[in-house]
Amino acid sequence: MNSITTPTSRLKLLQQSMQRCGISVCVIPHADMHQNEYISKSDAYLEFYSGFTGSAGTLVVTLDFIGLWTDGRYAIQAKQEIKNTPIHLFVEGVDGVVDFFTWIEQCIIEGNILGIDASLFSYNHYTKICKLCKKRNVELNLSFQPIDELWINRPKAAFQLPFILDQHFVGEYVESKLKRVRDKMSLLGATSYLLSALDEIAWLLNCRGSDIAYNPVFKAYMLITHDQCVVFLNRKVCNALLFSYFSSCGVMVYDYEFILSYLQSIRNANVLFDGTMVNAAMIEALDASNKKINVSSPIAQLKAIKNEVEIEGCRRAMRKDGVVWVKLWQWIETELALSNTLSEDLIAKKITQLKEKQEEFVCESFKSIVAFAQNAAICHYAISSNQLVRKESLLLVDTGTHYLHGTTDTTRVIGLGELSSMQKKEVTLVLKGHIALAQAVFLKGTKGFQLDALARQFLWKDGYDYAHGTGHGIGHCLNVHEGYASISPRAVQVALQPGMLITNEPGLYKENEYGMRIENVMLVKEVGNDRSGRFLCFETLTLCPIDMQIIDKTMLTEEELIWLEQYQQKVFDELSPYLTEEERVWLKNKITN
Repeated sequence: MNSITTPTSRLKLLQQSMQRCGISVCVIPHADMHQNEYISKSDAYLEFYSGFTGSAGTLVVTLDFIGLWTDGRYAIQAKQEIKNTPIHLFVEGVDGVVDFFTWIEQCIIEGNILGIDASLFSYNHYTKICKLCKKRNVELNLSFQPIDELWINRPKAAFQLPFILDQHFVGEYVESKLKRVRDKMSLLGATSYLLSALDEIAWLLNCRGSDIAYNPVFKAYMLITHDQCVVFLNRKVCNALLFSYFSSCGVMVYDYEFILSYLQSIRNANVLFDGTMVNAAMIEALDASNKKINVSSPIAQLKAIKNEVEIEGCRRAMRKDGVVWVKLWQWIETELALSNTLSEDLIAKKITQLKEKQEEFVCESFKSIVAFAQNAAICHYAISSNQLVRKESLLLVDTGTHYLHGTTDTTRVIGLGELSSMQKKEVTLVLKGHIALAQAVFLKGTKGFQLDALARQFLWKDGYDYAHGTGHGIGHCLNVHEGYASISPRAVQVALQPGMLITNEPGLYKENEYGMRIENVMLVKEVGNDRSGRFLCFETLTLCPIDMQIIDKTMLTEEELIWLEQYQQKVFDELSPYLTEEERVWLKNKITN
């Protein structure tokens, strides 16, 4: 970021630019041209103007008012990060808080001009803005981009050489995937399929990259027809091996910057796209002779259901991460016992060091969250190198890894000292919800939101809740937040299906005190003894002990105690062959005490 100015002065410059251009309202989302959740530093427009570093948010700027909209995961963090700015915070989901669309509609008047950069908005959000402007008789400026003149020393976009993921990691050739995609196109009456989501392109091509931090993807677009497949990427970083590989898969390679020109040349096609993933500028580039088919991405569904090779790879990844957790946890306890200085930042660095020693390590799947005491009340806490960790309170660690054969995401809360009876009760309530979801048996066709209350029920009875979803999909050496399936209060109309990977992560957070979350990755599978074939269940894949010392066992039912005992024993049995004798003794003690 440009260190010369503060967010407050940048916002003043933005408002001055708006005034010169006649813009009444400007909307700046956390987004890039691919609608990624995680974005590169060169695309961090929202952070540049506001100082807010969360992965979900929208800034609305008028000539005399500035508002930031985000969700409950970032409520505390956003409040802290915009504290010394003129920005007003709106936390969506809180009673009485309207979304930014509604706010704009209520405040904008006839004759105003609303300015956006169309390449940063999904087509679906863009159409919603268009309807709003038409309703209020407001002009829409699609090319308001003051960032170029205001952001001095803006980082350059990163393009790295993609790498090919070997067949024994993926379990399906590109040609087979393309056939399945084209079959979906035929069912939808599409002659062309426009792709912008980087994880979908990486999955389809069996390639990975490093253009986005913590996401093994590369920047590209793709257009598929029934007889051609074209990928648009930075040809300058590609080598002969990659060009040869794409050619052998029947994939043509065009330059990344050529995508809009190519789209403008298409005529009389039925173009399939997902309006939540493709930006508005791309769809607006299509000629009027083309028919738009805006549907939920067929590839998202195909990618979400893992094949046997991917599932087995995920199991291997969980074993590797389990070993990391054992070594980390034992090291933390040893350092504290020796009264050595320990900080959140030092623990995070230790996590990275341990992971890098594992074979087939690619990168971490997100920046590790190491949050001590009150810091753990911030769901997506950013580590402070000055925060010391002491033998007291709770330590929350949330970390994940990309290995060539799978992706992990695990959270544990660790007791570092004597806890109050209230803290133990609260941890146990979170655990009871975790177990209830892990043990769920449900009919085929069940959607994630129909199971969400299982994880919250015990917290609700005591007047608690958490402001995030209970579970998200997991990619295969791809984005840790795979967006297709979820478990949350949001009524996402996606049924859970065998082969899906999804997290189980209820939590409880007390601002300025502490926070707790227990997260495992689960596999959706058919119930083994179900002769009717009508029921599904979950298998927990994560291999990491649960801290028994912070649990009030008297609150657990016999069934819950059996689940916990069996899970702890599974962790020991699967990890023991990869541990030293000292580590095995430590782990045995950890799962029984």
